[in-house]
Amino acid sequence: MDAQAVAVSCPTCKRTLDVMQRCTRCRKVYYCSKDCQLKHWPLHKTVCGDSSVKAPPGNSSARCGSSAGFAKQGDDDRGAAKVLDSSVTIRVKHKALKHTLQLPEGTTGLDCYGMISRQLRVPAEKMRLVSKGKVVRRGNIVDILKESAVFHAYGEQAECEDGLDQRDIKVLMTQLSVGM
Repeated sequence: MDAQAVAVSCPTCKRTLDVMQRCTRCRKVYYCSKDCQLKHWPLHKTVCGDSSVKAPPGNSSARCGSSAGFAKQGDDDRGAAKVLDSSVTIRVKHKALKHTLQLPEGTTGLDCYGMISRQLRVPAEKMRLVSKGKVVRRGNIVDILKESAVFHAYGEQAECEDGLDQRDIKVLMTQLSVGM
């Protein structure tokens, strides 16, 4: 530890660790874990980014093990209301399959993300998209979309009854004791 560094405690649990991580938005508040950050977020979000929140004294870079470990709350949805200027055709690779999607002009980032999610049958909250090494979120997808863009999707497909015989579904429902 740097001799100038001052001990900083987690605002949620008051623990002090050798390596603490800080909020990636304001970079002024330190946490011992992501759980503590999430618990503290309802209180912290009111001042996060506010210049009146003071950074702890000492060498802040010596105290911050890695700021990459914490995601900002609401990060996925910032910019989700942006709309496409023109329609685009994109390719999405998922589980060794290639999908081609046409996204119409005027579609919001949230809707684009949803269309890809539905096409792949992967729940949007479980889906991860990557394009040219960048993580694609609902908030930045419109900025990344362009004609012939290629995306790699990761996520487990949701179960679906397509292609199943109704009798098989009834048997499964009975075996699992699930009401229809």
